[in-house]
Amino acid sequence: LLFHIESAYCKPQPTTDHYPWDNQGFKDNRGTMDDRGSFRCPSVYRVLNQAWRNVNHGRGNPIRCDRGFRGEWYRFMGPAGTQMPTQSPGTMNVCGTYAPMWMNGTHPTVADGEVSRQACAYWQGNACRYPTTIQVKACRAGYYVYKLPRVPWCSLVYCGESGFTGCHEYYASGQRASGCPPVFANCPDGRLL
Repeated sequence: LLFHIESAYCKPQPTTDHYPWDNQGFKDNRGTMDDRGSFRCPSVYRVLNQAWRNVNHGRGNPIRCDRGFRGEWYRFMGPAGTQMPTQSPGTMNVCGTYAPMWMNGTHPTVADGEVSRQACAYWQGNACRYPTTIQVKACRAGYYVYKLPRVPWCSLVYCGESGFTGCHEYYASGQRASGCPPVFANCPDGRLL
């Protein structure tokens, strides 16, 4: 399933707060900036929205595997969650598979540009078995995209979890906070920025 981001957008309300995807005060030395002053995110990516992919979902049947991934950009959405977990699930047999994959590291800000992180599989008590390098970007619109390669073997699956969506976690005055920041005002057509 491919998803193309519309070029139209709604302008945020003025604010002095800084969000993880805010790049004010940074020069264009870590990525290409667009005409709105934000670092570009891929305009085409694959959507991962399967409920079985969520870290709160059991193993299920059939056992899933991400061997078909080819290093493209992916975004977690819907029942799959909104981001990759940054902590080991601590157990096997979740995310529709035997060995769930999670991201060992923090999510970047927009100003960080594209960053490398390590994805790990939880397998038989080892939280970081089969380490795999992935790429991650924070998008100005308030979501993350991940460049995910083929997993080293089956049955490994990249997991999702509910987390940062723009209205759950944000930075206010340099501090992490929760709620819905004012920058996410509903657009006239019902979309969120």
